[in-house]
Amino acid sequence: MKEELIEKVIKDGHKIADKIRSASTVEEVDALDDEIERYSDFVDENFGIVDDFDDKKDCELSTFLYVAVDWKNKTLYPENVDNSDTQKLFEGYLDDFENFLDSREWVDSSYGVSLDSKNAE
Repeated sequence: MKEELIEKVIKDGHKIADKIRSASTVEEVDALDDEIERYSDFVDENFGIVDDFDDKKDCELSTFLYVAVDWKNKTLYPENVDNSDTQKLFEGYLDDFENFLDSREWVDSSYGVSLDSKNAE
């Protein structure tokens, strides 16, 4: 069961990354909001750890995704359309998301709590 969840997160994460990468307007990125939120909620619920400050489960993988989306939007602002530095930053953040996704480090949580110990609770 755990492996199926992991594979789903990886597969869906790459699909979302491809959609973000190919978006050419802020509206196209905004149209992904619901899908990104559902994905992040799924990741947080299944692989997140409880934050001591707000008792909400969070997974670093979701954070990587939201940072990449933010930078994608920045590349689409009129003042940044020809800004290669902004484009490189976006590409770097999206690559970071996909590299972290493929590394599976989020499965055992970079926060130091393994999935097995969470399931044992």
